[in-house]
Amino acid sequence: MGASLHQWLIETPEGASMNLLTRIIIALILLIVGKYLIKLFMRIFRRASGIKSQVGIDVSVKTFVAAALNLVLNIVLVVFFLLILGVDMTSMATVISSATVAIGLSLQDLISAVASGVVLLRSKHFRTGDYIRIDSSNGTCEGTVSSVGLIASTLETFENQHVVIPNNQVLQGVVTNYSTNPTRRLTVDIDVDYSTDVKQCKKVMQDVIASDKRILKNPTPIVAVYNLAEFSITMRAICYTKRVDYWDVFYDIREKMLLAYRANDISIPFKRIVIENYQGSDAQHAAIKLVEKDNNSK
Repeated sequence: MGASLHQWLIETPEGASMNLLTRIIIALILLIVGKYLIKLFMRIFRRASGIKSQVGIDVSVKTFVAAALNLVLNIVLVVFFLLILGVDMTSMATVISSATVAIGLSLQDLISAVASGVVLLRSKHFRTGDYIRIDSSNGTCEGTVSSVGLIASTLETFENQHVVIPNNQVLQGVVTNYSTNPTRRLTVDIDVDYSTDVKQCKKVMQDVIASDKRILKNPTPIVAVYNLAEFSITMRAICYTKRVDYWDVFYDIREKMLLAYRANDISIPFKRIVIENYQGSDAQHAAIKLVEKDNNSK
């Protein structure tokens, strides 16, 4: 195609010639018109494919395809530009091959990120709009997926922070997708004093769970003694809620259980530290008790 275009635009009848200035003018015109046509084509493509919408993995796929298509079109435009200038593409291909090897060695991480982006889009581990957590060797990040790009993926965290993660780190890490299933399990642990009536604690927690319509009846909520700690008994409540209600229930259920415990005179233990200030003999010392709030009780 490039050779045919070169022959149609540049090659002159036998015995005629075209000066360098004319070649440069034609090449520049092609470059300017080509850039404009590429921008126009990409604008039409984005509008037709609905990339600006925020629904599903299709957004990521379309964004990825648009970026790749834009890159390919610009490379083709540069090749046509060089052909019109009369550059020998045979020798140019050798130079480009050598440069590609050198660039590939220096940009291994970048190439790995691009390849990982293709794998992510094909595997569909998560969709745009999903709430995920990524555990990698560099740490943990949790948030809502806003896009999956050619090189990196972006998350919007719960603290409204914009986080960019290279795709190769996403692929090599452990991805937990909280949006795949329609329901989520909610676990609440509360410590009580050893002198507390366990049956009463269970009834109070069960009443709080039953009063919240956002908590699902199936699977059946569970309330039980989870652990016998050194200074307290740990009561655990396990229930399920719809994914969209999870965070609201997460905070509300704890507040309701705390108020219910107080209303029923159930003691939540806290740590007490005793500091003794010795004056005179050991038999005549005065003890000063300082209380510090904590989750445990001695």
